[in-house]
Amino acid sequence: LRRLQCTSNVSDAIDEAFLDRADLKIHLGNPSVSARYSILGQGLNEMRRVGLISDAGVRALEEVPKEVREEWGKGCDSDGGYTDEELLWKVCASLEDESGRQLRKLPFLCFSKCVRGTSCRLRDFLRSLLGMAATTASPRGERMQE
Repeated sequence: LRRLQCTSNVSDAIDEAFLDRADLKIHLGNPSVSARYSILGQGLNEMRRVGLISDAGVRALEEVPKEVREEWGKGCDSDGGYTDEELLWKVCASLEDESGRQLRKLPFLCFSKCVRGTSCRLRDFLRSLLGMAATTASPRGERMQE
């Protein structure tokens, strides 16, 4: 008995004859908004660890109280702006067409395109990330393949 497992981010390019021979085909889809938050949060915290982001990192989603998360999208916090975690959530909500691979690249692409200097504050970086995600929208996650 032999088993062959294959994965692809471009399933439209797989040969039909190959697909016809497969006994089982499973489509996993793109990460959920919570998974996108986790992927980007890990990338941002790694950037903080190596000094690319100069101040605080972002909390893991499970560390943000449920009552705080429920308020996201309803407005701003008391100082007239969004919390860092809410800004990251807004970025994640706008990236539903992106694969996990593209999400892992995004913070570093944004840093190379948007940051002048060797480091920046988390809040400024999150705003750049939100702007980059909003202005580069296209179907099927093709926007960040530069």
